Amino acid sequence: WSQPPLGAVCSGLRLLGSEGKGDADLGEAGSDLIEADAAMGEASSRFTERLGREVFAVIDERLALHGEVREDVRERQRWRSSAAASLKDVAWLRKGSKGSGLRALSGRSSSSVLEDSEGKLLETMQMNADFDERLLQRLTNLQAESVDAVRRPWAALLQIQAEYFMAQQAIWAPLSCIDEGLTAGQTDTVC
Repeated sequence: WSQPPLGAVCSGLRLLGSEGKGDADLGEAGSDLIEADAAMGEASSRFTERLGREVFAVIDERLALHGEVREDVRERQRWRSSAAASLKDVAWLRKGSKGSGLRALSGRSSSSVLEDSEGKLLETMQMNADFDERLLQRLTNLQAESVDAVRRPWAALLQIQAEYFMAQQAIWAPLSCIDEGLTAGQTDTVC
């Protein structure tokens, strides 16, 4: 990521060589370095693509599931508040239905208003039960898949990392003899 292109390194190697046979060997080493640079670019792009597909996408899917669960919890809380309000309405109407016997401003009797409120209460309670069931199902599924949700991207990351470093080793192995020849001061023994 933060290393110079190897093409720039090969021009420096030409400066190290002497005229004659060493220049040809260093020129060959330079072309090997350029090929290694291209291979490293390909390995890095494969690494990045696989990392996005096998690690980040899996984590994003899991986070999306958690977001859906949070939204279900919020919706459940809204329905729970609606059920509590409906319960208060029904309790107030039942308590007040024994009162004066006057009709409501809407012109309906208090018993029909009570029946409507009880119907609304039953509806909100049913919605609460549905949300509770769905939320329990989702949480149970998340719990059952939690180990694999962590293990799968982690294993993919380790596999991708191992393959990337093996590719780096394969790229750099032929070039190691160049380094050995240059450190020994022998330009004629370059591979």
